[in-house]
Parts: sequence; C-alpha cells; structure tokens
Amino acid sequence: MERGKTVELYEEAAKLIAAKGSGVLLTLVATDGTGPQKAGSKMLVLADGSVRGSIGGGSFEKDMQRLALEVLVEGKPRLLTVAAEGEGLSACGGKKTVFFDPISGGPHLILIGNGHVGQAVAKIAVGCGWQVSVRDDRPLPAGGGFGEFTQITDYTEPFSGLLPGEETFVLIASRSHDTDLQALRAALKTSAAFIGLLGSSRKKTAFFAALREEGETEEQLGRVKSPVGLDIGASSPAEIAVSIMAQMIQKGKSRWKVGC
Repeated sequence: MERGKTVELYEEAAKLIAAKGSGVLLTLVATDGTGPQKAGSKMLVLADGSVRGSIGGGSFEKDMQRLALEVLVEGKPRLLTVAAEGEGLSACGGKKTVFFDPISGGPHLILIGNGHVGQAVAKIAVGCGWQVSVRDDRPLPAGGGFGEFTQITDYTEPFSGLLPGEETFVLIASRSHDTDLQALRAALKTSAAFIGLLGSSRKKTAFFAALREEGETEEQLGRVKSPVGLDIGASSPAEIAVSIMAQMIQKGKSRWKVGC
C-alpha cells in the first residue's frame, strides 16, 4: 500500500475512535505467493461491514472481511496464516499472514427500551462519552433523545445491525414483561460484558424460572444483573439511572478503566 493511502487509513481509524465507533484494522504481515498487494498492506473493516483499503481483493479479502467481524465481536487481536487450501478459506497465491487489530472508541451501551429510565440512562451514558444505541418499538418522542435511536418491531432480534461483544453493555428496560423476556433471551445469546434487567426481584424470579425450563444454564443466568443498579435507595427515573450507570461504570473500570 502506498504511504499516502496508509496515512489516510490511519486517519480513518482515528476518526472512528473519536466518533466512539468500532472496527478492525487488518495488516497483511507476510505473503509467500503472488498477489495484488504486498506485505504491509492494510484494510479497515467497519462494524457495518464496509471496507476501506485493500489487502488483496477477491475471495481472500471477502474471507478476511468476514473474519474481521468475528474478531470485532471477540474484541481480541488475532494473527492468522492461511494457505490456498487451508481452513476452507480462499487464499489464492500461496500462504498469507494477516493481523487483525480491533479498534474501539470505548464501551457501547445498547438500551432496549426508551422509557423514562432508559432516556435518563442514555443521557448520562452519552455525557460519559459512551457509544449509545437505543432500540424501541415506539417512535422517538417529539422532544428527541440521546444516542442513536432505531425503531424495531421484533424484540426476539433486538440487536439487528449491531455486534454485541465483550465491550458491550446491554440494558433491558422495555415497555412490558413480554418484550423484556424476549430481549433477555436474545441478550444471553451474545457475548456482552454486562446484561442488566430493569425490574423487581419478583420479576427476576419469574424470568429465571421460565428460562430454566427452556434449558438456560445457571452460568448464563448469572450474567444477568437484576434488579439492575447499585442499591442507593433510588426511586425517581433520574436516581435509578444514576444507580444503573454507576454499576456499569464499576463493571467497566474493573475490566477496561472506563467511566466518565
């Protein structure tokens, strides 16, 4: 890759971090065969699957693009060597070694529900510099809101277009018990670092009983923070939001030193 194009790619990565976005920077570390790109070539894959730069083109690059999204979910760097007939990948032109470096602008909060508590949490999280995605089947209120809002119709798949990984916090606070349970089932299928469920201990007991009957393990259920939030005697939506955000910051600091 030409030096100017490499600089442009790094500038793209810097903008991504500044915007609290995420992606994966791929570097072609070594190649012992023929190909359109030399060692040192770079490609940036964004969370939506779009690509900047190139490390070879064709089916090889498509395979690397797919693997980059897997790395993004895991949140861990990966070094991979592939051959022309290796691991089901189409790497023409001999062996190629690629380094995958995930990029994150910070923790990502996915809010399922845009009610009073959800809106209050989103406001604080945005103020702390977190990336915030809000999902609700109700339209965005006339006064607007905080974070990136998407109206959904199906709570069984509330994360469509997102990649909840190890730097993702999920807060479930939708309009009803039914939609909360649907969203919780979906959240447990992700590798999110934090899953919070708004509600009472009675609600938690009912949900956990239903999930156990469906075959959910105790280890999985142990990932759910419910009732979510630190016990500070909170009662109003704003106070509850403070207790929830404090718990998420506490969790984040224990892993990545994140906060306000």
